[in-house]
Amino acid sequence: STSNALGLSFTASAEGAKKLFAAAQGTEVQDNVNEIFKSFSMMGTALKLTGDEMNSVFLAISQMISKGKVSAEELRLQLAERMPGAVQLFAKSMGVATKELDKLLQDGKVGLSDLVKFSETVGKTYSFGALEASRSLQSEMNRVQNEWFNLKKAFVDSKAAASTMQWLAETLKSVVEY
Repeated sequence: STSNALGLSFTASAEGAKKLFAAAQGTEVQDNVNEIFKSFSMMGTALKLTGDEMNSVFLAISQMISKGKVSAEELRLQLAERMPGAVQLFAKSMGVATKELDKLLQDGKVGLSDLVKFSETVGKTYSFGALEASRSLQSEMNRVQNEWFNLKKAFVDSKAAASTMQWLAETLKSVVEY
């Protein structure tokens, strides 16, 4: 998974990612949502964003997708707050100056295809930094946390969990009755 490869905490960024994938369903970016997720996850890894910060990034992108266009509010006030240089990088991905991007945003002419181009540029821009950051102690600790989560989930999903809990309940009941 992307989270494990990059050393991100799955549980910390799951809420934002869930919204991103849900927002993309039935839209023109539906087929690109995995790459969008990966690109912004690489950015978050490279910039060492927290789980809450990543959730904010994914929320901003989800809102853009849900609206069917990119607005200045989500780009400037939400995404750029977590991603320094976001506006300039978005303009670069479109091949325009930031002043021209401002005009396009104001006129509502920045669509989801532009968001896809932006995510590709984000991925290319942050890929090396993400690779370096994915080798950090925090990334390794996140991988341990992810595997612990997987172990707990596997246990809960197994038949052994139910029978173990039944045995424990009966044992505790017999101790109380003793």
